[in-house]
Amino acid sequence: GINAEYGVDCHQQMSLICSTKSLATEFDLLLDSFLPTIRDYLTSCSDPERKEKVIEYHSAKELIDIFSFSSLSDEAKPLEYIKTHVEKIFRYSVKTKHPRFMNQLYVGSDLMGDLSELLAAVLNCNVHTFNAAPVFCIMEKTILKKFSDLVGYDLNLADGILCPGGSISNLVGLLLARNNLCPEVKERGILSTGIQGLFFVSEQAHYSISKAAMILGIGTNNMVPVKTNYYGEMIPEALEEAILLSNSPTTKPLAVILTSGTTVMGGFDAISDIIPIAKKYKMWVHVDASWGGSVLLTEKYRHLMNGVSDADSVVWNPHKGMGLPLQCSLLLVKDKSTLVNSNLEKTADYLFHHDNDDSAFDISHKTIMCGRHNDALKLYLSWLYYGRQYYKNRVEENIEKTLYITNKIKAMKDIFKLVAEPKFFN
Repeated sequence: GINAEYGVDCHQQMSLICSTKSLATEFDLLLDSFLPTIRDYLTSCSDPERKEKVIEYHSAKELIDIFSFSSLSDEAKPLEYIKTHVEKIFRYSVKTKHPRFMNQLYVGSDLMGDLSELLAAVLNCNVHTFNAAPVFCIMEKTILKKFSDLVGYDLNLADGILCPGGSISNLVGLLLARNNLCPEVKERGILSTGIQGLFFVSEQAHYSISKAAMILGIGTNNMVPVKTNYYGEMIPEALEEAILLSNSPTTKPLAVILTSGTTVMGGFDAISDIIPIAKKYKMWVHVDASWGGSVLLTEKYRHLMNGVSDADSVVWNPHKGMGLPLQCSLLLVKDKSTLVNSNLEKTADYLFHHDNDDSAFDISHKTIMCGRHNDALKLYLSWLYYGRQYYKNRVEENIEKTLYITNKIKAMKDIFKLVAEPKFFN
């Protein structure tokens, strides 16, 4: 059982792993092995001299050789081997906490969120029913209440769920639109209606909307593009024109999808101007604020989303503007009945029990998922640790930095040309 290269008795290592009495010992052993690598990473990312690169780039072929990815061994490896492997993982990965890491939509996460993920993993609770995760089901409801309030929803009516990313949040939001406006689809299927549902989207809507249309049986050809201005913001008059042009006995306008913070230009659709048009034609209004939702944390810039409290559903990703670890995405709904009505009843008796009031905290009957990762803890602990003022300042400072750079570009007009005035962080 002695590994020749590392001089480790693998049988002894496995004996330790298999002993339930040694969980704390094994944890200390693993943490002691990996902690120096994590510390070195954090130190290099905060080095004022910026000696470390954002990524030590290698081709896919080179990485396959470096990590021996061509095959995965069936045999257990000694911890020293794993430790070396982890060191290589940190060395060759993108350093998202590096000050010069400039992704278009997210940056390195805050440490409280990182450590919360460790706590959630150790507890490993499935956040689908109160019986399985009592603390976290209540915690998720607490978070949803806070963010529904930030949107401006009536807290007696509003609800929501945490989803694994903005694409799934958008999918579920549009599932609500389809199933609430065409409830027969739940049992009889999309073809049973004899009517083709239509989604109205701006030309700059996120590509996850197209994926949702495909999955929901609407079809990408039935996404009606609505003209936008230079910033990718939907033109209200163009929406009504598109609705009228698409009108026929065999079609039904189901939803208009608005964007708060477009990917490229950071544009914000004029929610307050568009909602009256959508309601005139009895359409669902879904706001994809995955990127721009964080403006609601500040009084100074929340006007960019004026009217959002009248939207039927809103998506907000704290892993973007708020610096939470991937993934953390909120789907918020104005009327909680739409969330329940859109999904199946509690048919799994082995999961859902109705013998006490605690079942009101069950979550899975409101979502397409059963197994659910604990995304509530990192947002809850980060909010407690940093506080709203921190997040407010974060949003305002990032916008002010954008404006500062903009003014610098304007001052160097002989060298640079400003393509557009910024609307957000973009």
